[in-house]
Amino acid sequence: MPANTSRGWPYPLPTEPVTEGAQAIQNVATALNNNPFSLYWIGEWVVTSNTNPITFFTIPQTYRHLLLVAQLRDYGGGALSGFAALRFNADSSAAYSNWQQTTTDAVAAGVAGGTAATFGFLGVVPEAASTSGTFSPILCVIPTYAATGYYKSFLSVSGQHLGGGAGMHLATGGGAWTAASGPAISRIDIWGAANGWLAGSFVSLYGLGK
Repeated sequence: MPANTSRGWPYPLPTEPVTEGAQAIQNVATALNNNPFSLYWIGEWVVTSNTNPITFFTIPQTYRHLLLVAQLRDYGGGALSGFAALRFNADSSAAYSNWQQTTTDAVAAGVAGGTAATFGFLGVVPEAASTSGTFSPILCVIPTYAATGYYKSFLSVSGQHLGGGAGMHLATGGGAWTAASGPAISRIDIWGAANGWLAGSFVSLYGLGK
């Protein structure tokens, strides 16, 4: 019989017959594949020259949720800080509701919200006036993206080094895509509100669970 790890995964012992060892390996693969907390890499876009937007096409419909991990900087704009936006299935209509709260150096800087926007708020990003070489980390989760019949929600957190003595900038945000019939998400566009993404920016897309 295969031995078990501390987490219960079976593995073959050196003295076991080949068939038992093969079955143990198959059992591990099956358990990992069925693990609802498994993380699956879907794709990554690394910016090598200024571009806008970053787009993921034909997203597989086989996962429970989506996770975006990004590092972004706008290549233009005259301010210290701008923002990144989401669109699903190339929908640029006023079908998004947003909420966001920003803080600077742990002092509440503002709360904003609204309906009928043409994008979903993804996070804050540096613009040209901020310290050169700084990028914003962004995490965004999109639950049950492949389901149909109801609105798709999203939740994000982002941070930015403002530079010039202005300190740090942190933003949390969320919202919903309120498209009629609540279609599954098969495409995501990530675009810069001012110009677009500077070389060195990237976005990685993962599936969570199956």
